[in-house]
Amino acid sequence: MSGTTQTRTIIRSWRLPILLGLVVLAAGVVIALLQPPATNYLDPGDTGPSGGHALFDLLAARGQHVVSTRVPENAASAGGTSAGNLEILTSPGDLTRAQLTAASRFPGDILLVGPTPAALSAIAPAVVATGQSAGPGVLPPLCNDQSANLAGSVYVGGTVLETGNPRAAACYPSAGGYAMVAYTDKGRTISVLGSGDPLTNQYLASDGDAALALNLLRHARTIYWVAPSPNAVAQATGTGQRSFTSLVPWPVYLIVIQLAIAALLAAAWRARRLGPLVAERLPVIVRASETVEGHGRLYRARRARDRAAAELRQAARDRISRLTGTGTGSRTGTGGETDSAAAVAARTISARTGDSPDDVTALLYGPPPGNDAQLVALAGDLDTLERKVRQS
Repeated sequence: MSGTTQTRTIIRSWRLPILLGLVVLAAGVVIALLQPPATNYLDPGDTGPSGGHALFDLLAARGQHVVSTRVPENAASAGGTSAGNLEILTSPGDLTRAQLTAASRFPGDILLVGPTPAALSAIAPAVVATGQSAGPGVLPPLCNDQSANLAGSVYVGGTVLETGNPRAAACYPSAGGYAMVAYTDKGRTISVLGSGDPLTNQYLASDGDAALALNLLRHARTIYWVAPSPNAVAQATGTGQRSFTSLVPWPVYLIVIQLAIAALLAAAWRARRLGPLVAERLPVIVRASETVEGHGRLYRARRARDRAAAELRQAARDRISRLTGTGTGSRTGTGGETDSAAAVAARTISARTGDSPDDVTALLYGPPPGNDAQLVALAGDLDTLERKVRQS
């Protein structure tokens, strides 16, 4: 078979598996491309339940400019000294202490959502967290803050807040504290919401949630919306060493899984026997002695002394029959006796070698040896008998 023909045969045999692999790979790429981009909690571009795109649209419809950023440093530098700017800080737990300090330097108003003790200490020192509410619920304002009173009851909960500032407005009583606190510090208003639930796409249309959000943001011309990434702390501190597998996006795993399935299917397809076996010439010549030795080792490994003895006797009978010109008959009759042809062969061999017919019959047709030593002795006796016949 020429090299070109062999190459064509290989290509034809692997054509279907290659095509199947390409289809699976293309499907994996399509799935990866169709995956939605990663978003963060209360991200203004996220249209999911926990996103903030609905509030973003409301603010844009009111003519307010919203700037989305991941780090508060960008908001602090872009905010300048304009008093008409406002900073929304969501997920402050994902920021470092240095980033929280940078957020506190924002020149305009600040709306802090879902605060941590570190965020309160840096941005709203007049407010402290005393715990967590049992769960969000619809709460009335019960305070003198205009923004809250105009909105009415809202769906809020999360961190329970307390304040020691007598001029602060503490609204929405919950679990012995409040779900919202607002106060003025150095000419700017700092508002703290215990939870970002009323601002999310899921609850913005419920009760007075949208009204509260718009009232808190109504004075700002430009809103800097800080939605940090969940791994912002690890990236900023350099302690966020992550394993290689955690850095691989989920679509890559989907592609690998599909390729593995395709490989298994191809292996199962190739494992099928597509037709009868084709006899081919052996690529090397195996010596007869090696074959005999191999058979002998197999017989010895299986303790098949009876089979080995039978083969030795049959080979000796065949060779002797060619020398004497007589048949050897079968090994034994139905009753255990040798048949007539075997008896004639035994008498003929006895006449040529001088051995008794009974000894010849026992040697050529006797029972199998009981151990390896008897098998070796049998082989030697058969050789001796054959040599006597040749020399006679």
